[in-house]
Amino acid sequence: MKPISFPTIFITEGKARLNIPDMNSYRVPTEAPVFYNFIMEMNRDIAILVVKVYQDQQGHPLTILLPLAATGVRGIRFQLEITGIQKIIMNDVSPEAYVLMKQNLQLNNLSDRITIHNEDALHFLNSFARRGQRADVIDIDPFGSPSRFLDSALRALKKKSGLICLTATDMAPLCGVKQEACLRKYGGRSLRTEYCHELAVRLCLNTLITTAARYEIAVTPLLSYSIDHYIRIYAHLQSGALKVDALLHQLGYIVHCFQCDYRNATSNLLATHPSCPNCGNPLDYAGPLWLGKLYDPSFCERLLNENNQRDLGTKKRIQKLLQQLLEEDSTIITYHNIHRICQQHKINASPFQEIIQALQKQGFSASRTHFSRVSIRTNASRTQIAQIIQKIQQSD
Repeated sequence: MKPISFPTIFITEGKARLNIPDMNSYRVPTEAPVFYNFIMEMNRDIAILVVKVYQDQQGHPLTILLPLAATGVRGIRFQLEITGIQKIIMNDVSPEAYVLMKQNLQLNNLSDRITIHNEDALHFLNSFARRGQRADVIDIDPFGSPSRFLDSALRALKKKSGLICLTATDMAPLCGVKQEACLRKYGGRSLRTEYCHELAVRLCLNTLITTAARYEIAVTPLLSYSIDHYIRIYAHLQSGALKVDALLHQLGYIVHCFQCDYRNATSNLLATHPSCPNCGNPLDYAGPLWLGKLYDPSFCERLLNENNQRDLGTKKRIQKLLQQLLEEDSTIITYHNIHRICQQHKINASPFQEIIQALQKQGFSASRTHFSRVSIRTNASRTQIAQIIQKIQQSD
């Protein structure tokens, strides 16, 4: 085995003991010869919860593929922390990563329970595309965009029941800073708006759903969220043209006015008037993107229960995220930055819970959103929100 030529340290994450590059030797994790990011522990913790709940629903041991495994931490933790896994196969194109994975398997006494490969990720995934060799779960956790791996991953998953897990860290294209890159990678257009992180999730889901549609595979989101510097998507596969057609009817666009922050979702961009109905200024648009629900509440409930039974390193943060998702009104698309509304209308901000309660008393739906600490998801207009804040202040 080729010796490791860079400084390493031993750490513990979950039940895994790991040898990783000494990050003190590098300015950022991407400079290390093998990628490991401490911040992504929550990402891996939630992955364990999702795979465990999914396995319980399927009722049989799972086969899991990890095409971009790096140090092997995710696969090792799956094997150590989820009972009944049938097979885990990890891969990384980097020779250094392959050596480190091998060492980490030995550290955790898993050399005979996890298989590792050292090849290109697309070639690795394509080798499982034949019937009888497809996996139950594929977790794609790249640096940047997952889009170029989607086609191969979908063909390597069981079409009637597979679980696809995606991370995207290229937030500049997805949030409208680099629109050409977004169009190139995701086939859609984003906007730099106060709700751009929601647009990021919806654009990525659109790419996943339309890629799967070519194979008559319907993809249903189980959990989608944006946190820290990335977005994460878990989605369930089902085969059938009719199911695919039903999903495609939930794709569309969001039109936005940068003058008054009016926004609206539409399935037909050509049928939308080019001018803002509030102020008459030209409308811009984002899309095509997914306009349906971002998560399954019943699945989130199961995740919350599973999280309560475990002692994960990011348990409290996971609990807060899942509770926020369950409290959000997932039928409302986009959210409103309250501080920005107050600035536009030259009023002081009131406590968020008071604003939400006042909106609800007026018959509107209103809730906090996990996407932003200073925003509210509501079907009230921005003018109506401002008026309610003013009434709160007048009554104080």
